[in-house]
Amino acid sequence: MKKFFYIFSILIFLVGCSDNYEKRMSVQLGKEGDILYSKGKIDEAIDKWEKALSFKKQSKIYEKIVVALIIKKENKKAKRWVEEGLTYFPNCVNLIYNHAFLDVLDGKYNEAIEEIDRLLEINPYYPEAHFMKGMVFEKIGEEKEAKKEYIKEVNINPGCKKAWKKIKGMKNETK
Repeated sequence: MKKFFYIFSILIFLVGCSDNYEKRMSVQLGKEGDILYSKGKIDEAIDKWEKALSFKKQSKIYEKIVVALIIKKENKKAKRWVEEGLTYFPNCVNLIYNHAFLDVLDGKYNEAIEEIDRLLEINPYYPEAHFMKGMVFEKIGEEKEAKKEYIKEVNINPGCKKAWKKIKGMKNETK
């Protein structure tokens, strides 16, 4: 019985160390990616972040990869990464926001509205969500709905100059 307890204790210790190692490696590679990104070495940063994910899945790393790919205008790759990230972190509002943004870029406006609504169910105060939804409504010709979204945005985020500008530029309804 003592032998069993001894072996079991060693296994628990090793598994704990392994998990700790994976976490440390993921954090280290993530930081290395951040440094590369800050130096403008986006491709190298993405490589580091991908390696970090091989050790431990983290929503922040997925977010960084997606944003970097959007900056590089590699939207199809960004879409694949955001979708993979959402399989692990389905309620990550930043990934949902980026998914909606990519839908807008692809001209998938109804899907974008659905994603934004999903995001707002999770976090009704997410900055820029109502603004993006207003932009989508404007794009599909729904001016009244767009204005409502811009007003919601400034109520949540009064410093959003873009939303204020949109509201000022829209017609006032008398009804």
